[in-house]
Amino acid sequence: MQKIIAAAILILSLGVPGLVAAQQASGDLDLQYRQRMEERLSAQDRQMRNLTGLVEQLQNTINQTNKRVAKLEADVAALKQAAAAPPAATLAPPAATLAPPAPAPTASEPAAAPAANSGTMSLPAAQGDPQKDYEAAFALLSEGKYGPGETAFRAFVEQHPGHALTSNARYWIGETLYARGRYQDAGAAFLAAWQGDASGPKAPDNLLKLGMSLAQLNKKTEACVSFNKLLSDYSGAAARVRSAARREIQSLGCS
Repeated sequence: MQKIIAAAILILSLGVPGLVAAQQASGDLDLQYRQRMEERLSAQDRQMRNLTGLVEQLQNTINQTNKRVAKLEADVAALKQAAAAPPAATLAPPAATLAPPAPAPTASEPAAAPAANSGTMSLPAAQGDPQKDYEAAFALLSEGKYGPGETAFRAFVEQHPGHALTSNARYWIGETLYARGRYQDAGAAFLAAWQGDASGPKAPDNLLKLGMSLAQLNKKTEACVSFNKLLSDYSGAAARVRSAARREIQSLGCS
């Protein structure tokens, strides 16, 4: 009873204006609280939208990467199948025809001398020095001694598997086979060389000669895949290599 009386006295003492002011103050506090909550929720909503956008971008990047990987795997499978399958028709090279001029040697390769007819000879003994062994093998190739040159380059790859010139040696193995008209073996060699170092300096050359080997075997579709892959994946390849690929594409009528 005393509490009720005390509350009544307080209300009377404040009067009506005081009560109204107290109610207004309480309403202002409510409004400020709601505004802060709305601002906080708006900020959280913006953050969620930003995160959703980032997730979508990441997913799109992953999808594009998966598509590129799938295409690369399909290309490799097609080239493998083409190199392994028997030729549609065996084409003997013209009697007086040698291989097209080999790509210009890199800075680490000795300059090639004019080719000569292959002859029987004993191979130079391995020196144990990778550079000397490579130069000895390249000298055989330069002299047109393709059989001994192939043997020497294969020995180099076996003896120096991790050397910087090993990718080049694998490429030249293919060249020794191509020069003798062994196009199926050459195609397999160029494919293996490309797969072994798809980002190396000889990768575009390997795809070019792989395509040329397949073309010699009347495998036009597979040859076109090789040439088109060279142009699409190796935009920085030497101009002579890209020009040769375009000529082959035009000659074969690739789509």
